[in-house]
Amino acid sequence: MDAQTLAKAMDNRVPMARYEELAPHFNRALIQAGCTTILRVTMWCSQIGHESGGLKWMEEIADGSAYEWRKDLGNTQQGDGRRFKGRGPIQVTGRNHYANLSRWAHQKGYVDSPTKFLDEPTLLSLPEYGFLGAVWYWTTERPQMNALADAENLIGATQAVNGGQHGIDDRRKFYYRALALGDALLPIEEFDMAAADEIQNQLLGPDSKDEGRGWPQLGDFLRKRRSLVDAVGRLLQIGNFQVGQLDRVEKKLDALFEANKTPNPAPRPTTEGK
Repeated sequence: MDAQTLAKAMDNRVPMARYEELAPHFNRALIQAGCTTILRVTMWCSQIGHESGGLKWMEEIADGSAYEWRKDLGNTQQGDGRRFKGRGPIQVTGRNHYANLSRWAHQKGYVDSPTKFLDEPTLLSLPEYGFLGAVWYWTTERPQMNALADAENLIGATQAVNGGQHGIDDRRKFYYRALALGDALLPIEEFDMAAADEIQNQLLGPDSKDEGRGWPQLGDFLRKRRSLVDAVGRLLQIGNFQVGQLDRVEKKLDALFEANKTPNPAPRPTTEGK
């Protein structure tokens, strides 16, 4: 999922620059959480989108004092309420959750200490660690989430996350907004994101309008209309370039070049009949 798709899925609630910053962490979290199908990413966007206000909040607005001495959260020491307030896009809250997340992340090799977030709780407000908290919650604290996503059970998923149906209308809007984006939702590795940018530059030339770059066969038509190549780039971002995916990509490319009356300059060799 590129930053533009992420912005659409999250209802454009923060500036594009913020989505560009968050996209690599968002993609990594999807892969770590096993959200690699449209239905699973859609449910992730529904719940994460609502809980974080479209990725606007990575930390609870309140100061956390309401959680002071909440033994059900493991807050047994003075200051635990504020210290372990809700952080991350799904708001990991309380000493117990911070401890469990720390142990899990250390066992997975994601952090260097089994008490990482007990020692440095504010790290969970940063994208790198905040999304890790969401992965832990999705896969360990609420391990039924992907099964609920596969069943398209928005009510059940909301119950699991919220303990009720608070915000169900907003979650439903996030759900169908994301679902409409189709394959563009699928997670991509950071390497693939960089490769897609390079492919776009080779097709068109970079944003600096360096006329020495890009395929000359495409002419000024595509050079002036970057959105067309953005679409091609998105097709090429979907990882694991299997034969079926390549066939679909080539058909899309052929249609694009045909629309501009130019031959595909790099058709893929066929194995048919061999």
